[in-house]
Amino acid sequence: MYFQSSSKVSGRAEAGGVWPVAFADSAGSVLPGETRETCFAAEGCRRTALTGRGFLASRALLYVLTFLGVLSTGSYGQGSPGQEATACVVLQGLGGTPELDETFSNWVEKLLRLCRESLGAETTHLDGRSVGRDEILSDLQSAAVRSPQSTLWLFLVGQGTWDRGTYRFNIKGPDLRGEDLASVLDTVSASAVFVVAGTSCSGALLSLLSAPQRVVLTATRSPGERYPPLFFSFFLEGVESAEADRNMDRRISLQELLEYCSSKVEAWYRERNQIATEHPSMDDNGGAGGLAALAYLSRPSEQAYRSLEARRLLPERTRLEREVEALKLRKGEMPEEEYYRRLEELLLELARLNERIRQLEGEP
Repeated sequence: MYFQSSSKVSGRAEAGGVWPVAFADSAGSVLPGETRETCFAAEGCRRTALTGRGFLASRALLYVLTFLGVLSTGSYGQGSPGQEATACVVLQGLGGTPELDETFSNWVEKLLRLCRESLGAETTHLDGRSVGRDEILSDLQSAAVRSPQSTLWLFLVGQGTWDRGTYRFNIKGPDLRGEDLASVLDTVSASAVFVVAGTSCSGALLSLLSAPQRVVLTATRSPGERYPPLFFSFFLEGVESAEADRNMDRRISLQELLEYCSSKVEAWYRERNQIATEHPSMDDNGGAGGLAALAYLSRPSEQAYRSLEARRLLPERTRLEREVEALKLRKGEMPEEEYYRRLEELLLELARLNERIRQLEGEP
């Protein structure tokens, strides 16, 4: 069962900012046997019958079983009780252009820091720009060998393609195929595996990697979405965002990140009057659901700035940083002179904003 969310947020003012109190129109609110209307800008609306348990029903059952003592109360991620080890593998692919390489490298750096600092994980960076397929598969298998009580996180950052029915992750030499990833993951003995694929065409992995005790979160809903997605920009923002904390427990789960990224991606394209070329999607626990809600990546960050005025400028800084990332992803679609003119404008605006924040914080 795949989940795609288009959520609306309402909030109330609290000390330090606005926190979410309710989400509506989520795929998770659909009960077994009901239908869901899914609307996409490019295709209009369609109704889909849901088989199996909807997310809400799955989580309700999970909570009942936990209360009765049938299941343990452990979660996956930061501070999870009973977890012997957490392993993170960040797989970086080719960008194809210097601008994409730079953007992907920035996302990789943030993911590596997230793995080490938030998850406390043993972290491996596999760089497909300089390492070939066989070595990557060998290193991935070595990194994934853990005890049955361990947890594995796998992040894919780069370009994906869909070629004659095969998903390919672009690396040096022969590409890494979706079937290669499936074969390695099927040998993992960890208690849970979480795959986050932020590439174009990554929707192909939803069915290919689907398995019990595994969550697959992708930037696209199908292999037909071929443009470089902004997914990881929103994903990394959501990990540290109080807005993504749907149930207000001050930590962010994969289920909450799916809803956050879906909402932000939809708004991004709507505000620009563009057809969305990416739709974050998920396969949760081989279709049974319930696992993504227990997979925690972090807690919302504490107030990073002393000054209230500085904190109020953070959304604008995030917007400008994303505008720069989006511009780099689309460089090949515009005249070179226009690209550099717009890049200079954004970087100057961002520099002025950062200087203003430093002044408000009393930094030299």
